[in-house]
Order: sequence, then C-alpha cells, then structure tokens
Amino acid sequence: GQARVGKTTLAKWISEYAYNNKYTPVIVPFAAALKEEAAKKGYTKDTNQEEYREFCQTLGSTMREQDPDYWVKQFRIKIKKLYEEEQAALKADPSIWHEKVVIVDDCRYTNEIAAARDIRALTVFVSAGERELPEEFAEWRTHESEALAIAIETGNKQYEDMFHYTLKNSESEAAFKTKCQAKFEEWFHLLAESMLDDLC
Repeated sequence: GQARVGKTTLAKWISEYAYNNKYTPVIVPFAAALKEEAAKKGYTKDTNQEEYREFCQTLGSTMREQDPDYWVKQFRIKIKKLYEEEQAALKADPSIWHEKVVIVDDCRYTNEIAAARDIRALTVFVSAGERELPEEFAEWRTHESEALAIAIETGNKQYEDMFHYTLKNSESEAAFKTKCQAKFEEWFHLLAESMLDDLC
C-alpha cells in the first residue's frame, strides 16, 4: 500500500496476535538494510522524517539502478539467517521453541512481491479506498516507491491478482483494526498449512 496507509499499524497488530498465540513475531522490512544505512548517517523516521525519507528514496533508487534486486538480495540474506536460527533453536530444545512469524510491512516493488511469493508468504494490500491520506499531494509521493501502490489503487488490472488479500483502511483506525483482526485466524491457519512440508 501507499505510504501512511496503515501498513506498519497492521504489522504491529499481527505481531501482537502472533505473540498472544505463542509465536515469536519478527518484523523484517524489505528496506531493513536501507534503514540501517540511514541510521548510520543519523537519519531516523522519528527524529528527522523529511531528511530520512529523502535519504532512503535517493539511496534506494541509486542501488536499484545498479542492480534492481539489490535490496531484495539483502532481504533474502536476513530471511535465510532467521531460518537458520529457527532450525538451530528447534534442534537445541524443542520444548521451549516458539515458531517465528516474519512480518514485512513495506513491500513496494514487483520484485519484492515475487521474493515474498518465493518464500510462500501471504501477501496483503492495504488500500486507502476513498480516504485522503496525510500529505496526499506531497512531492515525495511521486517517487517510484509509490508507483505500484498508486497503480493498484487507481484500478490498474495488470496488478489485480498480485496479492492474496486486499483490505480497505477507509474508515476509523478502530474499524480497520476490527476488519484486520477478523482475518488473523484465517491467515495464520493458511500460513501453518503452507509450512507443513518444512516442519515434516
């Protein structure tokens, strides 16, 4: 979904549900490596939001020009490490093992969606519906990182089957939370089914 549509809020609620159901939630953004680079330079979303966004968009685009899959490769390294840690923890002591649930809150490009599908992730598009987003006409919304979400929001049929689910966040936060929570049990059931082969 577009920036500030509610992706991170949804990720937080999924984390809470996972934790309350004896999973270990781990949030791993596709842009984790990019955010780490920003932090090294002193940019954070909380302290200097505009500079942070500009830095991330500029560095993100620069590296994608050199290699379109640069950030996806960084993401795959993090996922592989988590998988290895999971296997080691299960082997070390199955009695205290809690399965990890990886939550990604910033999928913005088609190659990121393809990478998610490769690891059998369940994908959810968060739509604003008719709701006006904060800074709807800000210049940074014209950046390539917003293009896919905007194309989907405006009805581009090329992308309509790309996600497993679409949720509209077009009312209050409380209404959106109720809508999301109604799906959690179904999502976790589907994820558990898709992972049975690995566990066996």
